[in-house]
Amino acid sequence: MRGTTRQSRGMAWVDEVSPFGTPIADRAGVSPTEVLIGQTVGLTGPVGAVAREVVLGTQALLQSVNDAGGIHGRRLCLLTLDDAHEPSRIVHNLHHLARVDTVFALANLTGVVNCPVGAPLMEVWSTPCVGWMVGAPADSRQLVWQVLTAHARRSVHPPVQAWQLWLSYQVAMRRLGALRLSAASLEAYLHARLLSDAMRLCGPDLCRSRLVAVVRGLAESVACGLPLGTSARAQPQVLSHKGPGASEL
Repeated sequence: MRGTTRQSRGMAWVDEVSPFGTPIADRAGVSPTEVLIGQTVGLTGPVGAVAREVVLGTQALLQSVNDAGGIHGRRLCLLTLDDAHEPSRIVHNLHHLARVDTVFALANLTGVVNCPVGAPLMEVWSTPCVGWMVGAPADSRQLVWQVLTAHARRSVHPPVQAWQLWLSYQVAMRRLGALRLSAASLEAYLHARLLSDAMRLCGPDLCRSRLVAVVRGLAESVACGLPLGTSARAQPQVLSHKGPGASEL
């Protein structure tokens, strides 16, 4: 995956000294050359098919960002763990990602069960998360276009239209070698794009507290994540719609 995936290292991955004067914990997962993004999804179990599409969409966006030079010269690396859609494994994976691998942020967690379990833990551990894949993805062309339009409204780096987002998604998936397009991979791609946009807006001094503030601002025009500090009860249904599941676009 050309530098966009990473194996669990079992160790803290932080700068020893922050050249920008921000607290070290606020810059967890950030090195001079890379930013570590974490993800726990049910690759096995009842949501496996959708979860694999979510991972592909996330990887497609990260690879496209890295091919364009990364975020302020840093490559984005994705660490994905399988939780089989089981609460106990979700808790274990979140603890490992936040406290052992010390990822900078989380992206695109799958399954309804992730949200009530994960949200309080991420708040306690001060780990931002963007993209809580709750329920079934958009299951019609009309809903997919609504999702694209909503993301286009909040896009500021640079401003884009819905059709441009759709084209960039198709190109990124083809470069990844994906054999199909799906609503789940599209939504994951757009959520990851929100995260990368927010990281760019943070500037070279990339830290969690600034990321949370930026994501909150970007999310005002579209419900596309649970910024740190939002209660689980108030969590938006992340670009999700009732339907049979991910379908061909």
